[in-house]
Formats: sequence, structure tokens, C-alpha cells
Amino acid sequence: MDTKKNDSKFIGRKIVRKLKDTAEKGGESGTTKVVVTKEERLQDVLEKRKSNKVSTSLLGIVGISVRLNAKLAARRIYDVPSLMAACRKPSQRTALASYLQVDVKLVNSWVKQADLWRVQSMTPDMAYLLV
Repeated sequence: MDTKKNDSKFIGRKIVRKLKDTAEKGGESGTTKVVVTKEERLQDVLEKRKSNKVSTSLLGIVGISVRLNAKLAARRIYDVPSLMAACRKPSQRTALASYLQVDVKLVNSWVKQADLWRVQSMTPDMAYLLV
């Protein structure tokens, strides 16, 4: 059975990892260098965050249908954080409402519901009732 030790070094824009392989029964041992760029490391971190993330689909927000969800996806709004980022200012909310051909009040309701989802035990129904 092989055991691996990781030693990492940050050199400029690259991370160099040394992997040491040793065999349990006195077999061969060797050292291998693996070069990982910052972009690859960032991709690994983002993938781990996505796998640990609670579902933040926009379909749970009352008032967002499958058709509106598809239109939001065309504007690169896929989840709650991207909705919050795209609707920070009232002018952004107005522009999104005109693109979706819905009332601004509806977009404001979505943003308020999404904002309430940050509370730990908040459900979509409770968020809708509070808005």
C-alpha cells in the first residue's frame, strides 16, 4: 500500500507540489514534481465550494417560473448570489425587469426573498410570507 506526502511551495504564479511515494514493504521510493498553476488551484477551490453549497436554485423563489429562469440564465443569473449581484442597485433591477418584461415590484420581491434565504433556517415559503 502506498502512502503519499504532499509538500507544497509557492513560486511566483505557480505552486509546486512534491509527492513522495513509498512502498510499505521496502519497495521503491521516488519523488515526483507536479506543477499546479494558480488558475488550476482556483478551479479546485471553486469546485469544492460548489459541492459543499446548499442548493440556491432560483426556482424556489415564488414568482420565478421555468421560463423566467431560462431568461435569467441567458443573463448569466443562475443562483441566489448571482441574482443578488445583478440586482444591487434599483437601476439594475429596473433594467432586469424590462428585459424579462415583468413589473419591477416582482424583481424587488425576488431580491428580498433571496436576501432572506441567508438566514439559517429560512424556507422559501417563509421568505415569501415575510416579503
